[in-house]
Amino acid sequence: MISMTYARNLAHGHGLVWNAGGDRVEGYTNLLWTLYMGLVHLLPVATSKICLVVQTTSALLLLANLVFVRKLASTVSGGSRFASLGAVVMTAFYLPINNWSLQGMEVGLMALLVTLAAWKALEALERQRFSMWPYAVLALAMLTRLDSAVVALALLVFLATADRERRKRHLATGLILFGAAAAVQLGLS
Repeated sequence: MISMTYARNLAHGHGLVWNAGGDRVEGYTNLLWTLYMGLVHLLPVATSKICLVVQTTSALLLLANLVFVRKLASTVSGGSRFASLGAVVMTAFYLPINNWSLQGMEVGLMALLVTLAAWKALEALERQRFSMWPYAVLALAMLTRLDSAVVALALLVFLATADRERRKRHLATGLILFGAAAAVQLGLS
């Protein structure tokens, strides 16, 4: 609910602050999610139902994540339907992701972004083409939670190692997008 307080204050014109009129102290760790919740506060929805809108969004993000889990598992397993179904079922019933997402946190968005980035990276490797999409998606993840930089850098190292022919493009694109995301996130502190 900390992020929701920041979101409410932002929606009411007080800025990204914990206490309206008080000192500016960064107390949220999920910038994009907080901004999204700020938009939700602008909807013509009763205050008591705003959490329901956020929870519904999270449920939809979890469902979208399952689509990309299936695609990722299919890519990794060489098209095995059994592996794809198993991955979808295990992800769908993984309590921590469901619990934290449906409580209104950004976990469903983060899961979707990381899964999507991994799938786009493997798809590009399979096609032997460079794609900026894994980096763009992980830059969004970093804007959501800065600690996703660990995943972003791991994927950058993997792609720069696995795709030696396009290593410079991977390094340049990844470092530029990740640096920009970190600068925006830290600049708002």
